[in-house]
Amino acid sequence: MKRFAALFIVIMLFISFSYAATAFAAGSASATISNYTQIQAGKSYKYAITVKITGSTAFIGKITFSGVFSHDPINIDFFNSSNTSKTITNYVTFKPTASQIGKTGTISVSGSGSYLDSNGNVKEYSLSKVTRTAKVVAAPAATPTPKPTAKPAVKPAAKTAAPAPGEWETAAADVAAMPEGGSLIREFKENALVPVSLLSLLKEKKGTLTADFGSYSCTIDGGALSGIPASGAVDLSLKMDKDQALSAAAGGRDVYQLHFAEQQLPGRFTFKFKADKNKPGDVLYLYYYYDKAGVIEGVESRTVDDNGFVSFPIYHCSGYFVSDAVIPATAGVDFYAQAEALESAAAMRSAYEVLSEQLRSERERETAASPAVVTPEPAPEATPGALSVSPAALISALCGAAALAAFLTMMFSRSGPFKKRERCEDDELKY
Repeated sequence: MKRFAALFIVIMLFISFSYAATAFAAGSASATISNYTQIQAGKSYKYAITVKITGSTAFIGKITFSGVFSHDPINIDFFNSSNTSKTITNYVTFKPTASQIGKTGTISVSGSGSYLDSNGNVKEYSLSKVTRTAKVVAAPAATPTPKPTAKPAVKPAAKTAAPAPGEWETAAADVAAMPEGGSLIREFKENALVPVSLLSLLKEKKGTLTADFGSYSCTIDGGALSGIPASGAVDLSLKMDKDQALSAAAGGRDVYQLHFAEQQLPGRFTFKFKADKNKPGDVLYLYYYYDKAGVIEGVESRTVDDNGFVSFPIYHCSGYFVSDAVIPATAGVDFYAQAEALESAAAMRSAYEVLSEQLRSERERETAASPAVVTPEPAPEATPGALSVSPAALISALCGAAALAAFLTMMFSRSGPFKKRERCEDDELKY
Protein backbone atom coordinates (compact mmCIF):
# COMPACT_ATOMS: atom_id res chain seq x y z
CA MET A 1 0.00 0.00 0.00
CA LYS A 2 2.84 2.41 0.73
CA ARG A 3 4.17 1.71 -2.77
CA PHE A 4 0.88 2.78 -4.37
CA ALA A 5 0.56 5.88 -2.16
CA ALA A 6 4.11 6.93 -3.13
CA LEU A 7 3.29 6.46 -6.81
CA PHE A 8 0.27 8.75 -6.51
CA ILE A 9 2.31 11.46 -4.78
CA VAL A 10 5.02 11.37 -7.50
CA ILE A 11 2.40 11.63 -10.23
CA MET A 12 0.65 14.58 -8.57
CA LEU A 13 3.92 16.45 -8.10
CA PHE A 14 4.93 15.81 -11.73
CA ILE A 15 1.70 17.31 -13.05
CA SER A 16 1.69 20.24 -10.61
CA PHE A 17 5.19 21.43 -11.55
CA SER A 18 4.90 21.02 -15.36
CA TYR A 19 4.86 24.34 -17.24
CA ALA A 20 5.31 25.70 -20.77
CA ALA A 21 7.88 28.38 -21.65
CA THR A 22 6.69 31.32 -23.73
CA ALA A 23 8.93 32.87 -26.40
CA PHE A 24 8.75 36.65 -26.84
CA ALA A 25 9.52 38.46 -30.08
CA ALA A 26 9.96 42.14 -30.90
CA GLY A 27 6.60 43.90 -31.26
CA SER A 28 5.40 46.05 -34.14
CA ALA A 29 2.07 47.36 -35.46
CA SER A 30 0.67 48.59 -38.79
CA ALA A 31 -2.75 49.98 -39.77
CA THR A 32 -4.88 50.20 -42.92
CA ILE A 33 -8.12 52.12 -43.65
CA SER A 34 -10.51 51.52 -46.55
CA ASN A 35 -9.50 53.67 -49.54
CA TYR A 36 -12.58 55.86 -50.11
CA THR A 37 -11.42 59.36 -51.05
CA GLN A 38 -14.78 60.54 -52.45
CA ILE A 39 -18.15 59.57 -51.00
CA GLN A 40 -21.50 60.41 -52.62
CA ALA A 41 -24.29 62.06 -50.66
CA GLY A 42 -27.10 59.66 -49.84
CA LYS A 43 -24.95 56.53 -50.30
CA SER A 44 -23.64 54.31 -47.49
CA TYR A 45 -19.91 53.53 -47.14
CA LYS A 46 -18.46 50.89 -44.85
CA TYR A 47 -14.92 51.67 -43.68
CA ALA A 48 -12.72 48.81 -42.40
CA ILE A 49 -10.05 50.06 -39.96
CA THR A 50 -7.55 47.23 -39.39
CA VAL A 51 -4.57 47.19 -37.02
CA LYS A 52 -2.13 44.26 -37.24
CA ILE A 53 -0.04 43.68 -34.10
CA THR A 54 2.86 41.23 -34.39
CA GLY A 55 5.23 39.74 -31.88
CA SER A 56 4.70 39.16 -28.16
CA THR A 57 3.32 42.60 -27.35
CA ALA A 58 0.79 44.66 -25.43
CA PHE A 59 -0.82 47.52 -27.39
CA ILE A 60 -3.18 50.48 -26.84
CA GLY A 61 -4.63 52.36 -29.81
CA LYS A 62 -7.25 54.95 -30.73
CA ILE A 63 -9.40 55.66 -33.81
CA THR A 64 -10.35 59.33 -34.19
CA PHE A 65 -13.12 60.77 -36.42
CA SER A 66 -13.48 64.41 -37.50
CA GLY A 67 -15.35 66.52 -40.03
CA VAL A 68 -18.27 64.76 -41.74
CA PHE A 69 -17.14 61.55 -40.01
CA SER A 70 -17.76 63.02 -36.52
CA HIS A 71 -20.20 61.03 -34.42
CA ASP A 72 -20.72 59.92 -30.83
CA PRO A 73 -18.32 58.64 -29.61
CA ILE A 74 -15.77 60.72 -31.46
CA ASN A 75 -13.01 58.25 -30.54
CA ILE A 76 -12.87 54.45 -30.44
CA ASP A 77 -10.26 52.97 -28.12
CA PHE A 78 -8.94 49.44 -28.61
CA PHE A 79 -6.21 47.39 -26.99
CA ASN A 80 -4.43 44.05 -26.98
CA SER A 81 -3.28 42.78 -23.58
CA SER A 82 -2.80 39.10 -24.42
CA ASN A 83 0.95 39.34 -25.22
CA THR A 84 0.44 37.64 -28.58
CA SER A 85 0.10 38.64 -32.20
CA LYS A 86 -3.36 39.91 -33.09
CA THR A 87 -5.34 41.57 -35.87
CA ILE A 88 -8.08 44.00 -34.75
CA THR A 89 -10.66 45.23 -37.27
CA ASN A 90 -13.37 47.84 -36.64
CA TYR A 91 -16.11 48.48 -39.21
CA VAL A 92 -17.78 51.91 -39.28
CA THR A 93 -20.56 52.87 -41.74
CA PHE A 94 -21.21 56.47 -42.87
CA LYS A 95 -24.01 57.88 -45.04
CA PRO A 96 -23.34 61.54 -45.89
CA THR A 97 -26.28 63.88 -46.56
CA ALA A 98 -26.83 66.46 -49.29
CA SER A 99 -26.09 69.25 -46.80
CA GLN A 100 -22.53 67.90 -46.43
CA ILE A 101 -21.63 68.14 -50.14
CA GLY A 102 -18.21 69.76 -50.50
CA LYS A 103 -17.19 69.03 -46.91
CA THR A 104 -14.50 66.57 -45.86
CA GLY A 105 -13.98 64.08 -43.06
CA THR A 106 -10.91 62.37 -41.64
CA ILE A 107 -10.32 59.03 -39.93
CA SER A 108 -7.00 58.52 -38.15
CA VAL A 109 -5.42 55.61 -36.26
CA SER A 110 -2.65 55.95 -33.66
CA GLY A 111 -1.28 53.89 -30.81
CA SER A 112 1.71 52.55 -28.96
CA GLY A 113 2.84 49.24 -27.49
CA SER A 114 5.52 47.47 -25.51
CA TYR A 115 7.25 44.08 -25.52
CA LEU A 116 9.95 42.19 -23.66
CA ASP A 117 13.29 41.74 -25.42
CA SER A 118 15.45 38.64 -25.11
CA ASN A 119 16.96 40.01 -21.86
CA GLY A 120 13.54 40.53 -20.27
CA ASN A 121 13.65 44.34 -20.62
CA VAL A 122 10.50 46.31 -21.54
CA LYS A 123 10.79 47.98 -24.95
CA GLU A 124 8.29 50.49 -26.30
CA TYR A 125 7.28 51.36 -29.87
CA SER A 126 4.68 53.54 -31.61
CA LEU A 127 2.32 53.00 -34.50
CA SER A 128 2.95 55.54 -37.24
CA LYS A 129 -0.26 57.57 -37.48
CA VAL A 130 -2.41 56.52 -40.45
CA THR A 131 -5.15 58.83 -41.79
CA ARG A 132 -7.82 58.69 -44.50
CA THR A 133 -9.58 61.85 -45.75
CA ALA A 134 -12.69 61.75 -47.93
CA LYS A 135 -14.77 64.47 -49.57
CA VAL A 136 -18.54 64.40 -49.96
CA VAL A 137 -19.64 64.86 -53.59
CA ALA A 138 -23.03 65.02 -55.24
CA ALA A 139 -24.44 61.94 -56.88
CA PRO A 140 -24.11 62.02 -60.68
CA ALA A 141 -27.15 63.34 -62.51
CA ALA A 142 -29.42 60.69 -63.94
CA THR A 143 -29.10 60.21 -67.69
CA PRO A 144 -32.42 61.09 -69.38
CA THR A 145 -34.18 58.12 -70.87
CA PRO A 146 -34.33 58.48 -74.67
CA LYS A 147 -37.76 58.44 -76.25
CA PRO A 148 -38.56 55.10 -77.77
CA THR A 149 -38.57 54.93 -81.54
CA ALA A 150 -41.02 52.88 -83.48
CA LYS A 151 -39.70 49.49 -84.38
CA PRO A 152 -41.06 47.05 -86.86
CA ALA A 153 -43.26 44.43 -85.34
CA VAL A 154 -41.46 41.20 -84.70
CA LYS A 155 -42.74 37.86 -83.69
CA PRO A 156 -42.34 37.18 -79.99
CA ALA A 157 -39.53 34.79 -79.24
CA ALA A 158 -40.49 31.36 -78.14
CA LYS A 159 -40.50 30.98 -74.38
CA THR A 160 -37.52 29.08 -73.07
CA ALA A 161 -37.47 26.94 -69.97
CA ALA A 162 -36.18 28.64 -66.81
CA PRO A 163 -32.58 27.63 -66.01
CA ALA A 164 -32.17 24.96 -63.39
CA PRO A 165 -31.22 26.26 -59.94
CA GLY A 166 -27.52 26.18 -59.09
CA GLU A 167 -25.92 23.95 -56.46
CA TRP A 168 -25.83 26.67 -53.81
CA GLU A 169 -29.46 27.67 -54.53
CA THR A 170 -30.52 24.05 -54.07
CA ALA A 171 -28.52 23.82 -50.84
CA ALA A 172 -30.17 27.04 -49.56
CA ALA A 173 -33.62 25.54 -50.21
CA ASP A 174 -32.61 22.37 -48.32
CA VAL A 175 -31.33 24.40 -45.37
CA ALA A 176 -34.54 26.47 -45.28
CA ALA A 177 -36.59 23.24 -45.15
CA MET A 178 -34.52 21.40 -42.51
CA PRO A 179 -35.51 21.45 -38.81
CA GLU A 180 -33.67 23.58 -36.27
CA GLY A 181 -30.34 22.01 -35.33
CA GLY A 182 -30.34 19.75 -38.41
CA SER A 183 -27.37 18.84 -40.61
CA LEU A 184 -26.83 18.38 -44.35
CA ILE A 185 -24.06 17.02 -46.60
CA ARG A 186 -23.98 18.27 -50.20
CA GLU A 187 -21.51 18.00 -53.11
CA PHE A 188 -20.41 21.14 -54.96
CA LYS A 189 -18.65 21.16 -58.33
CA GLU A 190 -19.59 24.61 -59.73
CA ASN A 191 -17.59 26.78 -57.30
CA ALA A 192 -16.65 27.19 -53.64
CA LEU A 193 -18.42 30.54 -53.14
CA VAL A 194 -20.99 30.11 -50.39
CA PRO A 195 -23.56 32.98 -50.50
CA VAL A 196 -23.85 35.01 -47.30
CA SER A 197 -27.64 34.53 -47.50
CA LEU A 198 -27.04 30.77 -47.02
CA LEU A 199 -24.78 31.48 -44.03
CA SER A 200 -27.54 33.62 -42.48
CA LEU A 201 -30.01 30.75 -42.97
CA LEU A 202 -27.61 28.32 -41.27
CA LYS A 203 -27.18 30.72 -38.34
CA GLU A 204 -30.95 31.09 -38.00
CA LYS A 205 -31.45 27.30 -38.10
CA LYS A 206 -28.42 26.63 -35.85
CA GLY A 207 -27.65 23.75 -38.18
CA THR A 208 -24.56 22.42 -39.96
CA LEU A 209 -23.74 22.07 -43.66
CA THR A 210 -20.85 19.94 -44.93
CA ALA A 211 -19.77 21.11 -48.40
CA ASP A 212 -17.89 18.34 -50.25
CA PHE A 213 -15.59 19.78 -52.95
CA GLY A 214 -14.03 16.44 -53.91
CA SER A 215 -10.42 16.78 -52.74
CA TYR A 216 -11.53 18.31 -49.43
CA SER A 217 -14.68 19.21 -47.51
CA CYS A 218 -15.73 22.06 -45.24
CA THR A 219 -18.24 21.82 -42.38
CA ILE A 220 -20.01 25.06 -41.41
CA ASP A 221 -21.57 25.23 -37.94
CA GLY A 222 -24.41 27.75 -38.08
CA GLY A 223 -24.50 28.07 -34.30
CA ALA A 224 -20.90 29.36 -34.27
CA LEU A 225 -21.25 31.97 -37.06
CA SER A 226 -20.76 35.68 -36.33
CA GLY A 227 -19.85 38.79 -38.30
CA ILE A 228 -21.45 37.56 -41.54
CA PRO A 229 -20.91 40.12 -44.34
CA ALA A 230 -23.96 42.09 -45.49
CA SER A 231 -23.76 40.82 -49.07
CA GLY A 232 -21.72 38.77 -51.50
CA ALA A 233 -20.17 35.37 -50.83
CA VAL A 234 -17.41 33.73 -48.76
CA ASP A 235 -14.78 31.84 -50.75
CA LEU A 236 -14.08 28.38 -49.29
CA SER A 237 -11.38 27.54 -51.85
CA LEU A 238 -8.43 25.51 -50.53
CA LYS A 239 -5.20 24.76 -52.39
CA MET A 240 -2.55 22.35 -51.10
CA ASP A 241 0.24 23.14 -53.58
CA LYS A 242 3.57 23.58 -51.80
CA ASP A 243 5.16 27.01 -51.60
CA GLN A 244 8.95 26.73 -51.47
CA ALA A 245 9.36 29.78 -49.23
CA LEU A 246 6.97 28.29 -46.68
CA SER A 247 8.74 24.90 -46.89
CA ALA A 248 12.06 26.62 -46.19
CA ALA A 249 10.59 28.47 -43.18
CA ALA A 250 9.23 25.16 -41.85
CA GLY A 251 12.64 23.52 -42.23
CA GLY A 252 11.21 20.90 -44.61
CA ARG A 253 8.90 19.55 -41.89
CA ASP A 254 5.74 20.57 -43.78
CA VAL A 255 4.03 17.34 -44.81
CA TYR A 256 1.05 19.31 -46.15
CA GLN A 257 0.40 22.98 -46.91
CA LEU A 258 -3.01 24.68 -46.75
CA HIS A 259 -3.60 27.90 -48.70
CA PHE A 260 -7.01 29.61 -48.41
CA ALA A 261 -8.60 32.27 -50.63
CA GLU A 262 -10.21 34.21 -47.77
CA GLN A 263 -8.31 36.14 -45.09
CA GLN A 264 -10.98 35.97 -42.37
CA LEU A 265 -13.96 33.63 -42.00
CA PRO A 266 -17.17 34.55 -40.09
CA GLY A 267 -16.69 31.80 -37.50
CA ARG A 268 -14.88 28.46 -37.25
CA PHE A 269 -15.06 26.35 -40.42
CA THR A 270 -13.77 22.75 -40.16
CA PHE A 271 -11.74 21.68 -43.21
CA LYS A 272 -11.16 17.96 -43.81
CA PHE A 273 -8.71 16.42 -46.30
CA LYS A 274 -7.05 13.09 -47.11
CA ALA A 275 -3.78 12.63 -45.19
CA ASP A 276 -2.33 10.33 -47.88
CA LYS A 277 1.21 10.61 -46.51
CA ASN A 278 0.22 9.30 -43.09
CA LYS A 279 -1.67 6.36 -41.63
CA PRO A 280 -4.68 6.17 -39.29
CA GLY A 281 -3.76 6.98 -35.70
CA ASP A 282 -0.92 9.37 -36.62
CA VAL A 283 -1.00 12.71 -34.78
CA LEU A 284 -0.66 15.74 -37.07
CA TYR A 285 0.14 19.30 -35.94
CA LEU A 286 -1.26 22.45 -37.59
CA TYR A 287 1.05 25.50 -37.70
CA TYR A 288 0.52 29.06 -38.96
CA TYR A 289 3.44 31.01 -40.39
CA TYR A 290 3.72 34.81 -40.08
CA ASP A 291 5.89 35.53 -43.10
CA LYS A 292 6.61 39.19 -42.21
CA ALA A 293 7.60 38.45 -38.62
CA GLY A 294 9.16 35.06 -39.42
CA VAL A 295 7.20 33.46 -36.55
CA ILE A 296 5.73 29.93 -36.52
CA GLU A 297 2.65 29.47 -34.31
CA GLY A 298 1.28 26.12 -33.09
CA VAL A 299 -2.50 26.04 -33.64
CA GLU A 300 -4.05 22.57 -33.27
CA SER A 301 -3.23 18.86 -33.07
CA ARG A 302 -5.51 16.21 -34.55
CA THR A 303 -5.38 12.43 -35.15
CA VAL A 304 -5.81 10.83 -38.59
CA ASP A 305 -9.11 8.91 -38.52
CA ASP A 306 -9.71 5.29 -39.53
CA ASN A 307 -10.45 6.34 -43.14
CA GLY A 308 -7.19 8.26 -43.49
CA PHE A 309 -8.69 11.77 -43.19
CA VAL A 310 -7.77 14.59 -40.79
CA SER A 311 -9.85 17.66 -39.84
CA PHE A 312 -8.78 21.08 -38.57
CA PRO A 313 -10.99 24.03 -37.46
CA ILE A 314 -10.02 27.26 -39.26
CA TYR A 315 -11.27 30.82 -38.77
CA HIS A 316 -8.28 32.96 -39.81
CA CYS A 317 -7.08 31.92 -43.26
CA SER A 318 -4.04 32.46 -45.52
CA GLY A 319 -1.06 30.04 -45.25
CA TYR A 320 -0.79 27.04 -42.91
CA PHE A 321 1.33 23.91 -42.91
CA VAL A 322 0.80 20.52 -41.26
CA SER A 323 3.64 18.49 -39.74
CA ASP A 324 3.72 14.99 -38.30
CA ALA A 325 6.36 16.04 -35.73
CA VAL A 326 6.36 18.68 -32.99
CA ILE A 327 8.42 21.75 -33.91
CA PRO A 328 10.25 23.22 -30.86
CA ALA A 329 10.40 26.89 -29.85
CA THR A 330 7.17 28.01 -31.54
CA ALA A 331 4.51 30.44 -30.41
CA GLY A 332 0.91 29.42 -29.72
CA VAL A 333 -0.01 25.94 -28.43
CA ASP A 334 2.74 24.08 -26.56
CA PHE A 335 2.42 20.55 -27.98
CA TYR A 336 5.24 19.32 -25.72
CA ALA A 337 3.25 20.28 -22.59
CA GLN A 338 0.20 18.51 -23.99
CA ALA A 339 2.18 15.31 -24.64
CA GLU A 340 3.68 15.36 -21.13
CA ALA A 341 0.23 15.91 -19.60
CA LEU A 342 -1.20 12.98 -21.58
CA GLU A 343 1.65 10.71 -20.46
CA SER A 344 1.08 11.77 -16.84
CA ALA A 345 -2.63 11.07 -17.19
CA ALA A 346 -1.94 7.61 -18.62
CA ALA A 347 0.41 6.78 -15.72
CA MET A 348 -2.07 8.06 -13.18
CA ARG A 349 -4.92 6.09 -14.75
CA SER A 350 -2.78 2.92 -14.80
CA ALA A 351 -1.94 3.30 -11.12
CA TYR A 352 -5.57 3.94 -10.28
CA GLU A 353 -6.67 0.82 -12.20
CA VAL A 354 -4.08 -1.33 -10.37
CA LEU A 355 -5.28 -0.05 -6.99
CA SER A 356 -8.93 -0.57 -7.97
CA GLU A 357 -8.17 -4.17 -8.99
CA GLN A 358 -6.41 -4.77 -5.64
CA LEU A 359 -9.42 -3.42 -3.75
CA ARG A 360 -11.84 -5.52 -5.81
CA SER A 361 -9.80 -8.69 -5.23
CA GLU A 362 -9.69 -8.02 -1.48
CA ARG A 363 -13.47 -7.54 -1.37
CA GLU A 364 -13.95 -10.85 -3.23
CA ARG A 365 -11.66 -12.67 -0.76
CA GLU A 366 -13.55 -11.19 2.20
CA THR A 367 -16.89 -12.22 0.66
CA ALA A 368 -15.66 -15.77 -0.01
CA ALA A 369 -14.32 -16.08 3.57
CA SER A 370 -17.58 -14.90 5.18
CA PRO A 371 -19.29 -17.74 7.23
CA ALA A 372 -22.67 -19.07 6.12
CA VAL A 373 -24.07 -18.99 9.71
CA VAL A 374 -25.03 -15.61 11.05
CA THR A 375 -23.18 -16.27 14.32
CA PRO A 376 -20.59 -13.67 15.25
CA GLU A 377 -17.11 -15.08 15.10
CA PRO A 378 -13.72 -13.58 15.76
CA ALA A 379 -12.16 -11.96 12.68
CA PRO A 380 -9.47 -14.22 11.15
CA GLU A 381 -5.90 -13.08 11.40
CA ALA A 382 -4.49 -11.37 8.33
CA THR A 383 -2.61 -13.69 6.00
CA PRO A 384 1.03 -12.60 5.45
CA GLY A 385 1.35 -10.74 2.15
CA ALA A 386 -2.40 -10.05 1.78
CA LEU A 387 -3.54 -6.46 1.17
CA SER A 388 -5.06 -4.75 4.18
CA VAL A 389 -7.72 -2.25 3.09
CA SER A 390 -7.84 0.83 5.29
CA PRO A 391 -9.88 4.07 5.15
CA ALA A 392 -6.71 5.83 3.96
CA ALA A 393 -6.54 3.45 0.97
CA LEU A 394 -10.15 4.17 0.06
CA ILE A 395 -9.56 7.91 0.38
CA SER A 396 -6.47 7.62 -1.87
CA ALA A 397 -8.52 5.76 -4.48
CA LEU A 398 -11.23 8.43 -4.40
CA CYS A 399 -8.60 11.20 -4.67
CA GLY A 400 -7.09 9.45 -7.68
CA ALA A 401 -10.50 9.23 -9.36
CA ALA A 402 -11.14 12.93 -8.67
CA ALA A 403 -7.70 13.91 -10.04
CA LEU A 404 -8.29 11.86 -13.18
CA ALA A 405 -11.71 13.45 -13.70
CA ALA A 406 -10.22 16.94 -13.24
CA PHE A 407 -7.48 16.17 -15.76
CA LEU A 408 -9.92 14.83 -18.36
CA THR A 409 -12.16 17.88 -17.83
CA MET A 410 -9.13 20.15 -18.36
CA MET A 411 -8.17 18.29 -21.55
CA PHE A 412 -11.62 18.34 -23.16
CA SER A 413 -12.37 21.94 -22.14
CA ARG A 414 -8.93 23.03 -23.47
CA SER A 415 -7.77 24.66 -20.26
CA GLY A 416 -4.45 24.35 -18.39
CA PRO A 417 -1.73 22.85 -20.66
CA PHE A 418 -4.40 22.29 -23.32
CA LYS A 419 -5.38 25.96 -23.44
CA LYS A 420 -4.99 27.45 -26.90
CA ARG A 421 -4.14 31.08 -27.60
CA GLU A 422 -6.49 32.80 -29.99
CA ARG A 423 -4.83 34.67 -32.79
CA CYS A 424 -7.27 37.49 -33.50
CA GLU A 425 -10.76 38.75 -32.91
CA ASP A 426 -13.01 40.93 -35.05
CA ASP A 427 -15.01 43.65 -33.34
CA GLU A 428 -17.73 45.05 -35.61
CA LEU A 429 -19.25 48.46 -34.84
CA LYS A 430 -21.94 49.92 -37.07
CA TYR A 431 -23.17 53.49 -37.02
